[in-house]
Order: sequence, then structure tokens, then C-alpha cells
Amino acid sequence: MISKIHKYLSSAFKEAIMNFFVYRVYNRVFLRHHEIRISCELTTRCNASCDMCTRPSFIKEKQLSIGDMEPDVVERVVQEIKKIHEAKRQVYFVPMGLGEPLLYEGLFKLFERIKKISKKIKIVLVTNGILLNEDIARKLISLEIDEVCVSLNVNDPGAYRRHMGTDSYNVVCGNIENLINLRNEKVRLTPSVFVQYIDYAQNPGDYDTDIKRWLRIMGHKDKCFIHPIVNQAGFFPGGNDYGNKTDRFPCTQPLWRIAIKKNGDIFPCDSCFYSGPHIIRSLYLGNIKNV
Repeated sequence: MISKIHKYLSSAFKEAIMNFFVYRVYNRVFLRHHEIRISCELTTRCNASCDMCTRPSFIKEKQLSIGDMEPDVVERVVQEIKKIHEAKRQVYFVPMGLGEPLLYEGLFKLFERIKKISKKIKIVLVTNGILLNEDIARKLISLEIDEVCVSLNVNDPGAYRRHMGTDSYNVVCGNIENLINLRNEKVRLTPSVFVQYIDYAQNPGDYDTDIKRWLRIMGHKDKCFIHPIVNQAGFFPGGNDYGNKTDRFPCTQPLWRIAIKKNGDIFPCDSCFYSGPHIIRSLYLGNIKNV
């Protein structure tokens, strides 16, 4: 029901629902039925320089190893996905991290392998959308990728140049629209398309006009959402300060998320990607090659 009416709800109202006590209780009660989400940093190569990301600072300090995940690590990831699926848990595979997944050369072969294990395994592509051209869009549709989440982040070309470090706003908007139209032409429900904005001014209403424009062509499972700037496990100093907040709630991510860095290091949440070459010892679960 909610998925069919969400496009008619304001950003502020949806935010209020997510923070409503009953909704939080509902989410925690049903955690035991939650999917297992495996977030995987297939590459640390990127074609943008986003100011809300820690990657540019690590590059400047020459700390980050730039490249792709080694084949033996990828193989181990695939085997673990298969084990979790065979244990009757819903699996979501989510390529993301300090790199742009569409720059990973073996991405579509990997998607094909995972879907051969089972069509029930969900694949969610998180991308900046710069390379999401017609050819790529058609491949994603044909491979039955379940969701494409595009980090558009802003709503005009000038802001895109300032915050993403590249003049690609119109390209990305065109790519998103084209993906939706191609999917609709195929009369398919997948991939669902999510468009992410960043609440730089702490005023989500700034994006209402743009969101209404997207919703005119989106299907009922597509959505736009507005993400606050957060400190990414303490590694992004420009994030919101939660130190003085009284409405802090226990984090549930470690109960259903697995984040695997390019080198195979495992952590219980996606924020650990933003530590780059550093290991957050209190959250470190080992390396996938050794566990």
C-alpha cells in the first residue's frame, strides 16, 4: 500500500513516518525476517570527485589503493552469496564503496553469475549515473537487475560541478530518464529506479519541484529520496553533528548488513567504506579470504 502512495507524500511527511515510534518498533520486531545485504566494493576507481565523500582526501594524501577487487576475493564473495541463499535467507547484492561500480570491467558477467545462482537474489546497483548510457541501461534491463540507485545529489548543473567535481548533471539526468523509458517500453517492473538527493541546505523542500518531475514518469516502485550529510563513521568531518541529539536510536545495520572492502576486509555497515585505507578495529570482522 505505502509503495503505491509514496509519490503523493511530501519529503517531510515521509521523514516523519520513518522516525515515528510505531514504525521503528515495527522495523525492529521484523528484523529476524530481514534480508541479508552484502555491500561490495568492486573497485576504488571513480569518475567523479564528490565533496561529501572521503575518497578525494585519501587520493590527495596518496593513501588509497586505486584498482579493482582481486578475482579470488570476488570468487569468495560469490560463494558466500550462494551459501546464504541456500540457507533460505533473502540476499541483496549491492556494489558500492569508494569507487564507481560501472567502471568495474567484469560487472555484467558478475551480475549474470549471481542471477544464475537464483533469480531470487536481488541486485542493487548504486551508481553516480555518468556512464549509465543507453547500452548500459539495456544490459541492466536484460539482466533483470532489481534496482538502480542513482546519486544525482543536486538539482542544477552549477551545483553539480561544485559538489561532484564534474560537468555531468545534464548527462546523468538524461541517463536516468532514458533508463526509465527503456524499462517502460519493455513493460517490465525491473529495475526499480531510485534517485538520491543530498540535503546540503538542510531543507528537503528544495527538491520538491524536481521530485515531482521525476514522479511523472516513474513507476510505483521507483522513488526519489533525500539523504542528509552524515559523518560516515567519523571519517567525513563535514557531516551532521549527532553529539547533542537526544533522539538517538540503536543501529540495526549490523544485524543484516555485510560490507566487504576491495581487499576483502569485512565490516557490519556501509559507513566503514568511507574509512578508506584505515581499519575501524572496533567494527572489523576479519577478511573474507580467511573466515
